[in-house]
Amino acid sequence: MDLDWAWDDDASAGGWIAGRLGRWGTPAGIVPAGYPAGAAVRNDAVDERGGSYGTLLAGGADRPDRLDDLLAALAPVSGDQRYHFALWTGFGDLYDRGTDPLASRSIGVTIAVGPDDPPLGAAERRARAAEYQQSVMIERPVAPMLELPGRDYHLWHGPLGAARAMERADHSPNLMWPEDRSWFVVSEIDWLVTVVAGSRSLIGRLLADPMWAATEVPDAGPVPASWYVQD
Repeated sequence: MDLDWAWDDDASAGGWIAGRLGRWGTPAGIVPAGYPAGAAVRNDAVDERGGSYGTLLAGGADRPDRLDDLLAALAPVSGDQRYHFALWTGFGDLYDRGTDPLASRSIGVTIAVGPDDPPLGAAERRARAAEYQQSVMIERPVAPMLELPGRDYHLWHGPLGAARAMERADHSPNLMWPEDRSWFVVSEIDWLVTVVAGSRSLIGRLLADPMWAATEVPDAGPVPASWYVQD
């Protein structure tokens, strides 16, 4: 897929979202109003605690990657146009431009040493951290963030394949929508599911396809307990 993409210079692309959100703690608190239907599809990238942390990307070779499958389902609806993506700013593998990423408090630069491994010296530990930074960590853009209730996001844009722009850090977009807003996708960081909102025909296809094990998004009430990561 085409990974040609760029960070947004401002947050204007998402300026329409906040005014269409309802109360935090409900599906309407993070999925903009105005879509006829919604489906919650379970993420497959689960960790040892059963948590997906808002990603459709695989966490290992034995875990299917559902992002490509979802993009394939969405592409016929929206076709060739600009797409918008958002990444939550709180991930530990992000660092500020102009700062030393190795000075970050990211858990990613705290090198795990197994109980049977020899102790690492300071130079070796820094070398390993530098290797991690170069292959995984993401430099935040110098641009205003999209500020929504409960979450702030960095925005980027590109073709639909640019949804994979952050996969080096095992992140899929937390928010995703096409320029024409014909659908909207939310992968909330504390959910085991990704929510797709759109036309009744799109959502009907997701609900009918057993590969998604999808459930309909409730019209009202709190976020279902089954959507949350269980600690």
